[in-house]
Amino acid sequence: KTMGIESREVSLSGFGYLFSEVVQYHVRHIETVSELERKLEDVGFALGRRFLEFVAIKDSNWKRNASEINIVQYISSSCWKALYGKNADSLERSTERDREYMIYDTKPLTNHYISVPKELGSLDCASFMAGLATGMLDA
Repeated sequence: KTMGIESREVSLSGFGYLFSEVVQYHVRHIETVSELERKLEDVGFALGRRFLEFVAIKDSNWKRNASEINIVQYISSSCWKALYGKNADSLERSTERDREYMIYDTKPLTNHYISVPKELGSLDCASFMAGLATGMLDA
C-alpha cells in the first residue's frame, strides 16, 4: 500500500508513451523551447492540484494546515514515491529566499523517454514535474 491507498502501478512503457504523446502534441503548437516547457509545466500544475486533492482524501497522515516545510517534505517523500516509485533525491531550502525550496531528482522519469531533436536541444521535460509540485503546493 502507498499512502493508505491500494497501490496500482502504471507500466513505465505506458507512461513513456503517454508522456511522449503529450510532448509531441505541444511541440506542434509552440514557437520556442521555453514555451514548450511552460506548457508541460501547466499540464503538471493541473495534475498536481488534482493529485493532492486525491491524496488528501485517501491519506490519513495528510494535514492541510501543516507548516510550509512539512508540506514540501510530504511532497518530496510520500507524493514523489506515489508518483515516481521513489523519494526525491534531496530537498533543499534556498539561501536567497526564505520561502523557496528545491526538490532534486537526479534522474527525472520524464527525461528517460524523450528524444530531444536538435532544434529543441535545451528542452528539459522535468518542467512537467516542477508543475506537478507547484500544483500540489497551490492546492
